[in-house]
Amino acid sequence: MLPQGDDEVRYTVFGLRSRDYANEFQYDNTVDFFSKMSVPALMFANAVIEPVRPQKPTGGMYATRPDYFGKSSYTFRTKYGIPPEEIHKPYSVQFSRASDIQFLSAIYDNSVDYDESGELILNTVQDVMRNIFLNGEEDFYVDRWNDLLSFDYPSGVFATFDERSLPMPDNPGFIASINLFIEAHNDFYDLWGTPDEVEPLPENFNLNTVVIPAGPQNSVLIVRDFVKDRMLNCFVSLTEIPIVYNYVEGNSYTPIPKKQVIRDRNGYLLKPDDPEFEIAPMMKRIDPPGAQYESQFTDFGLDGASNARYFYAVREVNNQLKMSDYSEILGPISLVNTAPPVAPEIIKVIPVLENRILGILPSVQLQINAYPKAQKIAKVSIYRTDNPADALSIRTMKLVKVLDLETENLLEDAQWIFEDDFSDLTEVPFGDPLFYRLTVSRRIRYNDKEMNNIVDYTPSEASKLIITNIVENYNPPSPVLDYYSDPVNQNNELTNVILHWEKTCYKGKYHVYKMNNQGNWVKIHELQTNNEQDIYLSLSDTDLGTGTLPVLDNEGNTIYHHFKVITENTAGMLSTEENILTIPDQTSWQDIGGIGYMIIGSTFIV
Repeated sequence: MLPQGDDEVRYTVFGLRSRDYANEFQYDNTVDFFSKMSVPALMFANAVIEPVRPQKPTGGMYATRPDYFGKSSYTFRTKYGIPPEEIHKPYSVQFSRASDIQFLSAIYDNSVDYDESGELILNTVQDVMRNIFLNGEEDFYVDRWNDLLSFDYPSGVFATFDERSLPMPDNPGFIASINLFIEAHNDFYDLWGTPDEVEPLPENFNLNTVVIPAGPQNSVLIVRDFVKDRMLNCFVSLTEIPIVYNYVEGNSYTPIPKKQVIRDRNGYLLKPDDPEFEIAPMMKRIDPPGAQYESQFTDFGLDGASNARYFYAVREVNNQLKMSDYSEILGPISLVNTAPPVAPEIIKVIPVLENRILGILPSVQLQINAYPKAQKIAKVSIYRTDNPADALSIRTMKLVKVLDLETENLLEDAQWIFEDDFSDLTEVPFGDPLFYRLTVSRRIRYNDKEMNNIVDYTPSEASKLIITNIVENYNPPSPVLDYYSDPVNQNNELTNVILHWEKTCYKGKYHVYKMNNQGNWVKIHELQTNNEQDIYLSLSDTDLGTGTLPVLDNEGNTIYHHFKVITENTAGMLSTEENILTIPDQTSWQDIGGIGYMIIGSTFIV
C-alpha cells in the first residue's frame, strides 16, 4: 500500500464481504455463501521520506555587480544525499540566509554606550569588525569565519590566526539564556526529587565547558552547542514556503527575480497544475539522469550598496514537515558595492612657498576628512586646470596624480593631506589661477564568469571646485644678453641688430634698458612672454625705432652701446643683478677671399 518509486502518494480501494459456510461440520463440495461487496472505501498512503542533511552549497565568494536599480544576486548549487552511493531525492527544500552582523550580534555584546566625555565606546561587535576582521580586509578573514561556523573547537577557544583570536562570547542575553536553561533543568529534576543540580555558567567558561552533564536521558550539553543553536537561529528563509522538489523546473529553465505564486488574487491556494502556480521561479533542477539530485538557487534580493557579508544554508523538509539539520554554511559572500562614494569635501587648501635653504619646493596642499574604513576607499585622484571653462567638469580637467592611500600611509589618519608639486609640468605656474577637484575610488572585488578574482575601483562624484594660486617669493635672475647683426657696413654701422637672451622665470616681464650719452639708463622696451625658451628682440621694435647702431665716429673712435634687461616675475619682484651687454665687444671684422664675416663670441655671421 505504500508508494513505490518516485510516487509520493498511493491510493488503495478497500471492500468487505462476509462468508457463511453451508455445512459447518460436513466437508463436502457444498458451495459456501458470500455476501455482497460492501461500499468501497478509499485510503491513501504518503511516502515516508526521512529528511537527509544536504551537502554544503557551492558558489563563488562574491555576488554579482549591482544592476541599474542597485540590486545584486548570488547563485549557488546544492547536492542532496550522501555521496557517492546514495542517490536521494528530497521532498522539499528550504534555503536560508544570514549576515555577518547577525551572527556576531548573536554571541557578542552589541550594546551602545558612551564614556564620561560623551565618546562612543566600541562594543565587542564593533571591535571584532574593525580590529580583527579589519572590515573584511584581513588576510585570514575567511579562515576565521570557517572556524567560527564549524562549531568544533578542540582547544575550547576560537582558532588563532596572525597571533589573534576571536574573543569569547559576551552577549548578556546569550549568557542569560544558558543560565535560564540551567535553572529550568534544576527545577525539573528537583520536582522529581533528583538531587543533582547544575551550577550556573562560570565567568571563565570556554567553548567546551559542560553546561548540562549526562543525566537520566544521557544528554550532555556544552557551550558550543548553545553557540551553534543561537547562530543557526539567525537564518531567515528566502521563500514563503519550502520548495517542493517535484514542481521545480528543469535545467533548460532560466531563474527570474520573482516571488513564489502559490495563491490566487483572492488568497486561495492554487493547485500545482494551475497555470499561475509557480513555487520556484528563482530555482531550477540541474540533476543529470541517474546521478545525485542537484539544484541551483539564485538569491535576487541583495542590496548592492550594503557592506554586509552573507551566509547561506540549506535543509530538507519531508512531507511530514520534519526538517533535517542545516547543511554546512556557505560564506562569507561579499557584495560588489559599485555605488559611487560620497564626494570628498575639501576642507583646506594651503599654497606652500618655496624655501631654497630647506629644500622645499612650491606646491599646493589639499586636505579632506578621512572616510570610514568600511567604505574601502583606496585611491584619491587630483584634477587641475588653469582654464575656467575646463573647470566645469573633471572630463575636461587634467588628471594630475592618483595616490594610493595604503602606499602613502594615510589610512590610519583622521585627515588626508595630498600635495600637488607640479611634477607633471615643466615649470611651476606662478600667479595663474588654479582650479582643483578631487575624487576618491572605492576598491571592489568580484568574480567574473570564469570565477577569477577581479579587483576594480569605483570612483566617487567630483568634489566642489576649489580655486587657488601659488606665489613666487624669490627675485628672478637677470638674463645674460648677446646679440646678432649684419656685418659692419661702409658707414661703420651694425644693421639689423637683434638682442637675445634666455627665459629666466615663468611668464616673466622683461624691461629692456639702454644707456644714453649722459650715462643714465633709459627704458626702451617692455616685453612679456612665456612661449619660448629663447627670446629675440629686434632693436627696430623698441623705442629706438631702428636696428642700426654706429660703431665708429667721424674720428675713427669706437662707439660703445650698453644694454641690460631687468626681469619682473608674476609677483612683481624684480631681478637685482645687472648683466650688461656692450656693443661692440670682442668683435672683429675681417675679409677672407672677399667674404666678410663677423665673430660675436662664438657665433659666426657671414
